[in-house]
Amino acid sequence: MPKTGTMDLATGAWLAAAVGGVTGLVEAHRRHLTSARGALLTHAVIGALLAAAAYGCFVIAGFAVSVLTFSGAPDAGPALLCVVVACAGFLLARWLQPVMASHFGLPEPRRPSGRRDLRDVLDARPRGGRATMWLGGVGLALLPALYGIQCIVTRRGEAGGFPWSSTVEGGAAVVLGLGWIGVGLFLHIHFFFGLEPRLEPHSRAGKYLSLIMACAGLTVGTAWGMIAKAS
Repeated sequence: MPKTGTMDLATGAWLAAAVGGVTGLVEAHRRHLTSARGALLTHAVIGALLAAAAYGCFVIAGFAVSVLTFSGAPDAGPALLCVVVACAGFLLARWLQPVMASHFGLPEPRRPSGRRDLRDVLDARPRGGRATMWLGGVGLALLPALYGIQCIVTRRGEAGGFPWSSTVEGGAAVVLGLGWIGVGLFLHIHFFFGLEPRLEPHSRAGKYLSLIMACAGLTVGTAWGMIAKAS
């Protein structure tokens, strides 16, 4: 049986599937589908399959990073922990989604007959007053923006996340920093422009451009840093 670190792959996969199955059952209960046995089984099976697939992706990513950085094989435990955190985050997000949507102008929960796409994010409008405008548009937006500026100034940053983060340097860190500044701009435009009547007409275009900047910067910066380290 193949092993990686202190936990073999099969054990980790079964545990991840179990966590996903429980998550599916909890989601079915939240949606009041407990009276339909078929719906419960479907949610449990789908949850188990998705969790096992996510576990496999985390393990593969760990091996890829270990090869590129010439480090030892990663332990399967962190991959399983990522699945547990992801499932818990999914349930928390599903529980908070209606509250967050009503207070911050995020897209409403998807209706059975509707489909959500990028336009819902771009067209979303924040709700609140001056406090929300300044807390979200300045306070919250400054966090990723300041980190992006730090990456550019020091030419050093962290790409990826727990448990397989990688340090990027030089030009890759500058591009990564621009991506984080794009994240800050998106938050600033969503909350500040969205609640300022004179700026609101420019909110959608600004969010579109800042989203492109964020996605391109984070993706290219991370890939560039990993390629540079491997070479």
